[in-house]
Amino acid sequence: PFSSSLVSVVDDACDQFTTMATRTVWGAWGSDHAPFLQRGFPALLVIEREWSSYPCYHQTCDTADRQRTDMPADVTRMNSGTVRIVSMSAEPV
Repeated sequence: PFSSSLVSVVDDACDQFTTMATRTVWGAWGSDHAPFLQRGFPALLVIEREWSSYPCYHQTCDTADRQRTDMPADVTRMNSGTVRIVSMSAEPV
């Protein structure tokens, strides 16, 4: 089962604490989060959308010098913001 409340919190954290845009797709198709969902754990996949235009995606040329430097900071802010929102919530997520 998907945790729509968790997705909503992460989306809110993204809006509040980062410059990243979000897009929600309801469906797990074998990525790293799928086994967690299959076992009933709330999980979601956070991935940049540029993989289709990035020729080194899952290739040996996918090295640190080719990575965006702004994204790790934004993802950290998003995750920290998610923890902040959840910790201040009276309802479980």
